[in-house]
Amino acid sequence: MIQRRSGTCRETGGILIESVLGLLIFFTCLLFGIDLVRVAYNAATLKSAVTRAGRWAELGLAESSDLNSPEPGVNSVLHKINEISGFNISPDNFQICQANLADPDCDSNSRGAAMQWMHIKAGFDMPIFFGTATVPVSASAVIQNEPGFKLKSIGSDSISQLTVYIGGSKHGGDEHSGGGTAGGISIY
Repeated sequence: MIQRRSGTCRETGGILIESVLGLLIFFTCLLFGIDLVRVAYNAATLKSAVTRAGRWAELGLAESSDLNSPEPGVNSVLHKINEISGFNISPDNFQICQANLADPDCDSNSRGAAMQWMHIKAGFDMPIFFGTATVPVSASAVIQNEPGFKLKSIGSDSISQLTVYIGGSKHGGDEHSGGGTAGGISIY
C-alpha cells in the first residue's frame, strides 16, 4: 500500500507539471494570436489612412502653414495620415514623392505637379509581447494628381469638412458665398 500511495503522489505531481506547461503554451499562443490580430488591424488602418490622405493630397489641398515650407504641402499629408489613423508617425518614417509607375522609389519629398504620380509611404514600429519586441508596420500608395493640381490652402475651420468642386467650376457656390454645395464632393 505504501508503494501505491507514493505512486499516486507522483502521478498527481506529474499531472500538475504537465498542466502548468500546457497552460503556459496555451497562453503564449493566445498572446501571439492577439498580437498578430493587432498588427494586422494596425496595418489595415495605416493602409486606409495613407490611401485616404493620398486622395486628399491629389486634389492639391494643404494647410496654410505648410505652403511656405521648403517642401510645400508634404507635412500636410503627414498630418492628415496621423489625423485619420490616430498614429503618431514621425517625419523620419514618412515619404512622399513624384514617381513613375515603373520605379516608384522616392528620392526627395515632393508632391509633384498636375497629372504626375505621387508615391506615399508611411510606417512605424509596433511593440508586441508587452514591449519586448517590435514589428515594422508600413503602407504605401501610388496616386495620380488631378489635371488641375495646384496647392491650395485650406483654412483651419474647414480641415474636418471640405467641399471640392468637380472640374474646377463652382456650380452652386460654396457655403461662404451664400450658395449651396451643389456639384461638389464632400471629403472627410
